[in-house]
Amino acid sequence: MTLVAAMTRPHAEALASAPLDLTQLVNERSANVFTRRPMSIDMSDPGHGHSPAAWTAVIIMLVAFTIGTTAFFFDLPWLVWASVGLLIAGVVVGYVMSKVGYGVNTMTAAPHGH
Repeated sequence: MTLVAAMTRPHAEALASAPLDLTQLVNERSANVFTRRPMSIDMSDPGHGHSPAAWTAVIIMLVAFTIGTTAFFFDLPWLVWASVGLLIAGVVVGYVMSKVGYGVNTMTAAPHGH
């Protein structure tokens, strides 16, 4: 008997002795999808990033980073520095929006409850 046959033989015998019921396995898995707790954080915890201020600030800063990276690639130093200014403006916009009432702790909009 070869080594491969010796190693696979117990597994083959175990599979042959136990009947495999795929429908039961699928039904158990699909039932668990709706009864399991989600892996995300509880939405009653304010956390971070779940506000219009955070989304706006991040979008502005991502645009600034994209422009700055492209300008750096094309050797346009004035546009690189302009994108740094836009990045700082994104931070300021996020801060101001959070103080006005669009932040996590002072959210004026009703949560959607996803």
